[in-house]
Amino acid sequence: VAGVSSHPGKFGFVAFHNLRRYGYRGTLFPVNRDGAEVLGGPTLRDVADVPVGAADLVFVCTPNSANAALLRSCAARGVRAAFVASGGYAEADDVGKALEHELVATADEVGIVLAGPNGQGLISTSESMCAQIVAPYPPPGRISVASQSGNLLSSLLNYAVLTGIGISKAISSGNSAQTRLADYLEYFAVDPETAVALAYL
Repeated sequence: VAGVSSHPGKFGFVAFHNLRRYGYRGTLFPVNRDGAEVLGGPTLRDVADVPVGAADLVFVCTPNSANAALLRSCAARGVRAAFVASGGYAEADDVGKALEHELVATADEVGIVLAGPNGQGLISTSESMCAQIVAPYPPPGRISVASQSGNLLSSLLNYAVLTGIGISKAISSGNSAQTRLADYLEYFAVDPETAVALAYL
């Protein structure tokens, strides 16, 4: 998680908290440029401190101007996928559009699969992974969801929590700058843990 914060209102705090709270079974590497203690534990000051090959996904909560360089650093450590929660891209203005173009070009160049930017997060209940900047984490099941709207995804996940309807995977596609809804549906179609795919355009 790049951009982990000790402030409970920041995206980086919430995403790291959710991963810890719901028992993600993989190894977590919280990165905070000040090396501040977060949730009672130490953080790394730089992505360069992550052991090579130890992480496969970076959840990005750092400022948009820093994220292209961040992807290069992540690729050098063996990271091959990124979810970018940061906003201020094409949804904002022309400067944001240029930053989004640079972000995608960098991801393509270094071989990183990119989701977002300006997205809410993703879950995989089989991995106990709740990498989101919001709270709802549903029980496991065989429905997978891809949504352009983060708010609607939250509503669906909250409904799943209330009713006990099981979810396998879910993703908020945000600006869909590199990977798009069709890519997620194509994945769900061959995923043995998904029996039903739900999409919101």
